[in-house]
Order: sequence, then C-alpha cells, then structure tokens
Amino acid sequence: MKKLIDAIYAIYPLSKEALNEVSGLVRSRCFPKNAYILRLHEVCHHVWFIRSGLVRIYYLDDGVEKTTWLLKEGDFFMSPRSFYTRSASSEAIVALEETEVYSIHYDALHRLYHSFPDFSQLGRMITEKYYLLSEQRNQMMRQNSVEQRIEWLFKEYPAVLSKVSIKNLASYVGCTPETFSKVIAKK
Repeated sequence: MKKLIDAIYAIYPLSKEALNEVSGLVRSRCFPKNAYILRLHEVCHHVWFIRSGLVRIYYLDDGVEKTTWLLKEGDFFMSPRSFYTRSASSEAIVALEETEVYSIHYDALHRLYHSFPDFSQLGRMITEKYYLLSEQRNQMMRQNSVEQRIEWLFKEYPAVLSKVSIKNLASYVGCTPETFSKVIAKK
C-alpha cells in the first residue's frame, strides 16, 4: 500500500484520519496477463491504482479495437463515463502483463468525499490531472502527423514500448501497424 500512499501524498497530503479511512476501504487484487479488469458493457464500480503492471483501455469501432490509454505503475484509472453515470461502459480495460492494483468502490469513494474535505480535494486534483492528460493526447492526435505522434509515444512512454504489441501501439497513435512499423524503420 506504500506506493498508493506515496502517490496520494505526491498529489495532495491527506489528514491521518482520511488516510486511515482510505486504508480500510482499499482492496488489492492481481490480474494475470490478458485478463479483463472491466469488460465492454459492464458498469465500472471502481477506481484503480496500478501498483505494478501495465493496463490498456480500448473501445470498439466497427469491430476494431481502438486503444485510448496505456497505463503503467503509479497510474490511476477507470472508465469515467461508466463510473460517474453508473451506466454500461463503452470501454474495456485489460491487463497487458500481470498487474497488481489497488481499488476503491464507487460508494466508498463518495463516503470519503462526503466525510473528508481533503479527500475531495485529492479527488479533484486526480480528475484534473487525467483530464489534462486526455486533452494533451486529443490535441496531439488532432494536430500532429503520424510521425510526430509516434515520436511523442516514444518520448512519453519509453518504459512500455517493449511490452505492448505493435498493433496496440499503432492503434494508440491512430495509424495502422504497417505504417507504425515503416515509421520506426526510418528512425
């Protein structure tokens, strides 16, 4: 739980009371490689934190998987629309390697928000962080060439490149595996 606590304190220092309450509500779970953490059309009931491992989030577009997130140790994740609206997810979340996560249930999270103003502040700051990361990726996808997007991927995610298939990396930057391979071969 130390990695989670360190990640929390790096974002916003919680009171001892809030941290004690969080510690009692967080659950640990290990997912084997290729296991679904959340399947398409399931309701997302948890926010997860990656203690170790690698996660991919994707949606289907005419039956083709489109990767929207690659997340590594130290990242928080969920399916936001499903989590906040309590509706079926349009995304799937998969462990790309054996992945250990800490999770907190939606109901427990909202009790913490209600009981501890500092926890509400932490939640807001995490939400802001991931909203900005999402906007950064969206802007990069709209404004940059395929070559620039692949260069961005190598700069932003060097630790995951050897662990993710060319197909999923290409999907993440919005190109075909063939184009991805051609661009890499030129480097």
